[in-house]
Amino acid sequence: MCFLCIYNLVFDKLPRNLYQGFLGQSVIPSFLGQSVRAPIGNPTNPYSKAILVLQFFGWLLISDKIQSRVNLQKRKVLEEATCELCQHQPETSLHLLFWCPAAANFWRRLGFLVPSDFDVGELHHLSRLPHIPDLHFETFVLLCCWQLWKRRNGVVFRGEEATVIQLLQNCKAEARLWACRLPRADAALGDVWCSIFHQAM
Repeated sequence: MCFLCIYNLVFDKLPRNLYQGFLGQSVIPSFLGQSVRAPIGNPTNPYSKAILVLQFFGWLLISDKIQSRVNLQKRKVLEEATCELCQHQPETSLHLLFWCPAAANFWRRLGFLVPSDFDVGELHHLSRLPHIPDLHFETFVLLCCWQLWKRRNGVVFRGEEATVIQLLQNCKAEARLWACRLPRADAALGDVWCSIFHQAM
């Protein structure tokens, strides 16, 4: 089954309010712009694939359905669920993006103090820090999680040795790209995000 078919099947079964604020009206338009809100899968829309991938990733994340080793073990795809990055704890979504040493160091460098009882399902309620603008904050958080996920895949599948500094550099570079799709009135926000990642290095 193609990706678009899976996407449509999943989202057709979801209550709108489950992802509307975090993915539908806040995150996606904020960095891709209102001008690209063409029907999902429209081949004439050059940003359609990006919208699909990020919406789907965001939904999988807040639903705790990303392909972590624990989730794969539950589906009997893997027998061993230990995190391949730290080799100490089971790789849950929460561990992968927040508690694995490299991920924890990443958030700490940005100034976040993630509560011990935090859950990925509450990602859109992550407390904002004073030095991070409130405008498009959900987009900033999704950008961080997306880069942590890509780092994990790079290390596991391509044997990359990505340090936290490299991760922050990647976030900074990605922020520049995402900022290009912010509404023109908010374009300067990209420079603020880049500065935040730069100062955390």
